[in-house]
Amino acid sequence: MDAAIIGLGLIGSSLGLALRASGLFRSVCGYDLNERTARQSLGFGCVDRLVPSLSEAAQSERVFLAVPPAALRQCLEALEAARPARTLAMDCVSVKGPVADWVATRPERGSWLVGGHPMAGNEGQGPEAADEELFQGMPWVIVPLAPDAPVDAFEQVVRAIGAVPVRLGAEEHDAAVALTSHLPHLLASGLVRCAADLEESFVSAGSWKDLTRVAGANPPLWQQILLANRRRVVRAIDALQSQLQEIRESLEANDADAVRAFLEEARQLKLRQGGVA
Repeated sequence: MDAAIIGLGLIGSSLGLALRASGLFRSVCGYDLNERTARQSLGFGCVDRLVPSLSEAAQSERVFLAVPPAALRQCLEALEAARPARTLAMDCVSVKGPVADWVATRPERGSWLVGGHPMAGNEGQGPEAADEELFQGMPWVIVPLAPDAPVDAFEQVVRAIGAVPVRLGAEEHDAAVALTSHLPHLLASGLVRCAADLEESFVSAGSWKDLTRVAGANPPLWQQILLANRRRVVRAIDALQSQLQEIRESLEANDADAVRAFLEEARQLKLRQGGVA
C-alpha cells in the first residue's frame, strides 16, 4: 500500500515518520500548501516524496488529513472529487463534529472516510518538532461515521505505529476533549497571563511547568480548535468556574474542613482515573 499525508505540520510530519518506520507502506508521500513546510518535512525524512497537489495525494490507498480545522471541509471536498474507489481516508483534526456533519449530508461518504484524533502532541510547531515516537502508547480516537466505515483498516495502521485505537462517537469525543484538552489549554494560557507582572526569574516548581507547558503551543491552530468546539468549551469553563467559586468561598470563610474535603474529593477522583497516590 501507499499512504499520503495532507498537512505536514507537527502531527502530519510525526505521522509520516511513524508510518515510514512501521513498514506497512511501500511509500509515504506528502502535500502541504506551505511550500517551505513541505520542503522541511521532506528534508527531515518525514515523507518519501512530495506531491504537487491534493488531487495527486488522493491517489494513495490510505490518506490522512492532518490539516487545521478551518481547512478541513475544503480538503475533504477536494479529496472526494479526486479519489479513486480504492482510497480510504481518515482526518486527524482535534474536533470531530465538523467531519461528522460533513458526512451526514451525504451518508455514503462514511464508507470511505473515518474520523480520527491522535491524542498526542507537544508544544513545538512544524516538521522541526516532529517525533517518530509521538504516538507510542497514546490513545488514537477513531470515529466511525457510517455502519460500513473502514474502521478495521485504520485500526491496523494505528496499531502499527504503536498507538492505541479507541472507538468513540463524534459527540462523545468532542464533549470529552473539551474537558481533557481544550479547557486545560485555556487554563495554561490564563495562568501564564496571571503571572505577566512577575519577574522572569520568579520562583516556580514542577506544578507550574506541568500546568503551563501547553501555553507555548501554536496560537493560530488552537484558535481554530477552540472555536470549532466552542459550545462544549464554554460549558467546560462554566464547570471549572463553579469549582473555583466553591473553593473560593471556603477559603474566604476560613473553613478548613471544606478546603480539605475539596482536595480529598479531587484526590480520590484522580486515583480512580488512574492517578498516583
